[in-house]
Amino acid sequence: MFSLTACTENVFTAESMLPFCNENAFNSAVDNVDTISIDVDIYDVALHSIAGDKVTVDYVSNNQTTVSATLKDNTLHVVQQSKPLTIHISGTLYIVIGIPESWSGYNIVADVDTGALVLEDVKADKINVDCDTGAVNIGVQNASSVHVDVNTGAVKLTGKANLVEVDTDTGA
Repeated sequence: MFSLTACTENVFTAESMLPFCNENAFNSAVDNVDTISIDVDIYDVALHSIAGDKVTVDYVSNNQTTVSATLKDNTLHVVQQSKPLTIHISGTLYIVIGIPESWSGYNIVADVDTGALVLEDVKADKINVDCDTGAVNIGVQNASSVHVDVNTGAVKLTGKANLVEVDTDTGA
């Protein structure tokens, strides 16, 4: 006799991803960040609030990818790129972005090709997510707008927002 269990939603948290991260792309105190821009090909990403005044970007290094984090024109750009013909099954490559818990009113713009995106209890004003394949889990405190467009994957939203738009082609 055997038992079959089906999971309909992967659970990813910054806390569970962080121990696997072995590189740091950013670790500085910054002011005047209006937007956090996330552009990844094949990584699972978690953004969460942390104590202190530093922004951190930790990730799992891989010889087929590059991860960078730069601050330009009041935007923190977190970018991951893959070398041509890189094939990866999601679940072992992580980027964890820590932002000061005192921050509020910033915007998040995320473009995820293949991978999960988790925004944990963020105090963002506007959130715009475009995800080709992967789960999106957003916890927001009090946003003015949240827009999520997912081609294939589940979407979970919790918290408060004045305007919420969700478009998913295939997924829950």
